[in-house]
Order: sequence, then C-alpha cells, then structure tokens
Amino acid sequence: MDNSACCDNFHVKTDIDDFHRYNSIPDYHADFDRWVADFAARPRWSFSPHGDAVRTGGEPLVVSEFGNWGLPKLPAELPWWFARDFGGREVTRPAGVQERFHKYQLDTVFRDYDALAEATQWHQFRSLKHEIEEIRRHASIQGYVITEFTDINWEANGLLDMWRNPKAYAAELAKIQQPDVIFARLPKRNFTSGESIEFEVYFSHYGAKPLGNIKTEMRFESGMGGAAAGDEKVGAPGSVTKLLPVRFVAPAVEKPRREVLRMKASTRDGALVAENSYEVFIFPQPSKRTGTLFFHAAPQGLEELAKWNALKREAARGGHSVVGDWKKVTPTTLVVAPVLDVEVEKHLRGGGRAVILADSKEAFPAGAPFKVAAREGDLDGNWVTNFNWVRQSAAPFRDAAVGELLGFEGVAAVPRFVIRGVPGEAYADVLSGVFYGWINNNAALMVGVKVGGGKMLATTLRFDAYGRDPFATRLFDAMIRHAASPEFAPRLDWDAARAK
Repeated sequence: MDNSACCDNFHVKTDIDDFHRYNSIPDYHADFDRWVADFAARPRWSFSPHGDAVRTGGEPLVVSEFGNWGLPKLPAELPWWFARDFGGREVTRPAGVQERFHKYQLDTVFRDYDALAEATQWHQFRSLKHEIEEIRRHASIQGYVITEFTDINWEANGLLDMWRNPKAYAAELAKIQQPDVIFARLPKRNFTSGESIEFEVYFSHYGAKPLGNIKTEMRFESGMGGAAAGDEKVGAPGSVTKLLPVRFVAPAVEKPRREVLRMKASTRDGALVAENSYEVFIFPQPSKRTGTLFFHAAPQGLEELAKWNALKREAARGGHSVVGDWKKVTPTTLVVAPVLDVEVEKHLRGGGRAVILADSKEAFPAGAPFKVAAREGDLDGNWVTNFNWVRQSAAPFRDAAVGELLGFEGVAAVPRFVIRGVPGEAYADVLSGVFYGWINNNAALMVGVKVGGGKMLATTLRFDAYGRDPFATRLFDAMIRHAASPEFAPRLDWDAARAK
C-alpha cells in the first residue's frame, strides 16, 4: 500500500482504496453523509490526478480514519503528559482543563468536571453511531477504522481512555459493532405532537451465516405510538438490505421530550440477531406568540436576504406583532437585527431592547469589545471536536432544550460563527457557549449585554428553519419572550468591556 490518503493527498498504487475523513457531528453531519456517498461511488479523487495512478477498480473501499472526541474522567493526580500538545497548537493542550472548567463557569452548567466529561462521551457516541451507520448503509464500502482504540496524550478520540477504562457508551456501541446490524435513517430528529414520524430501515449483513428472513420489532421506550413488527427477507452475507419503512405518530407532550426508539431483529425461531436504538425529540404544538418586533436592516447576499425575509414572514404568521416602520418603534418594541449598527445602538441607549442574530463577522461594529468570528480552522470543530452547550435550566433554553450539550435536536440552529472575547468572569451572562477538545477556545453562542440603559441579547445560533423545525421555532419564541421580560437582566456592560 502506498499511503493512507487524507486531506489533499491521494493514492498512486495501492491494495486498499482508503481515505480519512473528520467531521464535527452533528454540526457537519450532512457534509459527512455527502462525502460517504461520494466515496462509496469510487471517486476519481482518491487516486492521483497526475497520470501516474495505477488503479484496478477492484481495491476494497475503506474509511480508514474517522472519529470524535469524548473527554476522559481524570485521576486525582494528573498525568505527566498533560502539558503536551500537538505541534504547539493550544487547542490540543490538556493542561489547565479543570481551571478552564471553573473559569468559564461550566460548573454552573454541569455538576462537576466528571459530569461534563461523561456528557462529552455520550456526544462522542452519538457522533460515532451516525458515522458508522452512514458508512454501513453503502454496501460498496467494505470496512472502516475508528480513530482510535484508546485516547492518546493530547487527543481524546479513544473508545477507551488512557487508563484503558471504557467510556460511558461502551455497552451501546457494542450493539452496532457487530457483523449484523439493524439501523434506521431518519430524515430529521425533531417532531411536533401529532406529526407523522416516518423513517427508513436497513439491515447490514456481514455475519457468516445466511439469514434468509428476519423478524423485526420497533417500539418507543415510553410505550407511546404503539409498536411495529415485520417479517422480511435480507440479502446474502456482505449485503445491505433496505427494509420496509416504519411510521409512528408523535404523541401529545407538554414540554420538549427525548424519546428512545428501540429496534431489534431476530431469526424466525426467536434468536436475537441485532438490536439498536435512536433518540427522537417531541415538541409541543407552538404556544401563542406575544412579541412586538421590528426587523431592522437585512443581511448581505441574496440567499441570506431571502432567509431573513422568510423569518420575518414566519414571525408574523406565527402570531408575533411585527412593526413595519422605525417611527412606530417604542422602547417596548424588541428590535431584531443582523447587526448592531447606529440605529440599534441608539434604541438600546434610550432604554430599548434588541436581539442581534449575529451571523456574520460584521455583526458588531469596529472597536466592539467582542468579536464575531467564523467557524474556520480549529473553530470548525472537525478535527478537535467542538461541544455546543446551553443553560438548560434557565431561559430561554428551559423551554426548548433537552440536555446541556446540543445534539441532533439542535442541527437546524448550528452556528456558523462564535462570539469571542467575553471574559470568563462574565460567563454568567453567557446562556449558550462552545468549547473545543480540552475546554479550549471557549466562546459564546448566546450572551446578554447591557448597552447604555438598554439590554441586548446577541446570538450566533441560526433561525433559518423558524416555522419548520420545532427546536429552532420554540427557541426563537422563548428567546423573544426572555429578551423582553424582567428576568432578562445581564450584568455584562458593553461600555465597561470596551474601556478595557
């Protein structure tokens, strides 16, 4: 074999047509899915484009590296390698992780560091599960290699930590690390009460023994929606069979709820062949909207402008009162804008309130104490995994979130930018944030700020899917209520921060 290809290199002559791929899941799960489908079709890009490639077309396709981080629980005495990093890149340095846990007030979100570590491990599992199943959906891909079996000095991609302790999800991962696997492919994870839930089901058969027909059974752990069962024929060993789709109806709920779908496949005589499970998220029907909003300015670019106008239309259609003219804006009107410009700042300094949907580097003016930065380089999270966290017990997330770390329920709101420069001592006003790897590169995703006599809620979370995605819809409405309420009382001061 010539090399193990990744990034911008390729094969020349090899026995195995392999490639590496790293994506932050669920943030970039769609990119991963597209890449896998392309790789499964035996693309030209995995071999040299310079005319010197020797390719037979019979080389097995293997995804030879992929993975995501899950932080380990730590011993009382920290190991000698904690000060080491990869090539001087601070984002990979473990040293100081516990100090950063307290500095950025994550101790007000998680019980302790170990609780945060366990949450990141379950995040790692959900990421790996998605990737493994997406790979196994394509019969042309004949193998995969998870990075890595154990954590290494600065990288927490392991299925075991450095002390060879299994991570929290070991028993669940074992269910899909089998020759035969039953799995689903859901078009989405968020549903509204009363909505039809329909998804594809696959059976990946690599066991040595032909199965012929299998019995399938699917049910929700809570008992809602009944159960589904079938008797279906699967292909020969080495095949992937698409089974009949499954349908349920989302139950009535009073608050957002995580539901677990259990699946299993058995032989006709009842012997268990494979089992699996999925999380889906059920949201109540939208409540009455009461905000009085003025949508100010508009983002640059035709696509972004279309999304902005769609949000404005959906807000009005959903029941918010939308003011159409600055002359009708009062201090009680909540201004919604993509930028903090002169007009918005004047409104704030006059005692008004605003929500800034900061989806560009220009969201804050020059000289601002905080910077909106694109998720590029180490900030994309594709190599050193990012973790998007929320204050689930506080507004606005108590009305929308189902956990402290956003997973597939938050896909529609995944940010393209982060807010940098908020000091650790002000993180009580950070309602949602992000950290990378060993709690490095901490940044805000939603933060409250005093500006003169007014109050601003700035967020890089996206609401393009408002009115279509239950999480994005419910979070936007809760954010509007919170920004206009007496409960919204940030202490972080824009002018004092700028003076520093």
